Amino acid sequence: TQSDPAIAAQGSADFNLFALQGFGRFQVFTFDAAYTEQFGIEVPQPFRVSFPLNDALEVISDGAPDSGFAKFTWVAGAGDDRRFVENFVIFAADWPQGDPAQRLSSIQALIRDNVFAQATAAHGGGELKGWGDGTMNGIPVVQAVGTYTDALWGPMLLRIVAFPNPGEGPSYMVLNNISLEMVPIVHLDQMRSSLGGQALMSFTYLAKE
Repeated sequence: TQSDPAIAAQGSADFNLFALQGFGRFQVFTFDAAYTEQFGIEVPQPFRVSFPLNDALEVISDGAPDSGFAKFTWVAGAGDDRRFVENFVIFAADWPQGDPAQRLSSIQALIRDNVFAQATAAHGGGELKGWGDGTMNGIPVVQAVGTYTDALWGPMLLRIVAFPNPGEGPSYMVLNNISLEMVPIVHLDQMRSSLGGQALMSFTYLAKE
């Protein structure tokens, strides 16, 4: 990952994701022909992802969000104490095949220079903290990460991860928005332990039926 990895978490909250016990349970979502048959939502390319569960959290799923292909949101508390923790927004993308290195480089430039700016524009913009490539669950990926401030929820971390499809067919990109008050990340290495970080590591493409 390039650039300065330090994240300045501001504010405070009684909730701290990293202090929670009881993880180890996951809810698996498979997006395939059966999903299309059940919900009437076309799946560009079959895939599967698992979301961590905890008794202190509620997971809200939206299979037809205003933006993106599917959206999952973790919240804590209830009523007036209800707080946003993280969300995980999946976007379909049609990235043509080609030289693998050049393909990854162009997608990385896209999410770093365009997607991050577009995603934070409504919040007055954000500050890129790093970008790079690697692998997740055996899939070569590229990502970018930065911070912005949400008018309601305060300091936020935005992690963008692109999963270029290693085979034929469409790809997917994930935007993981994280409340720094609820998930006090101070170094980029901690992202793997966030809710979205755990889900990202489970992402896998499935064969077309």
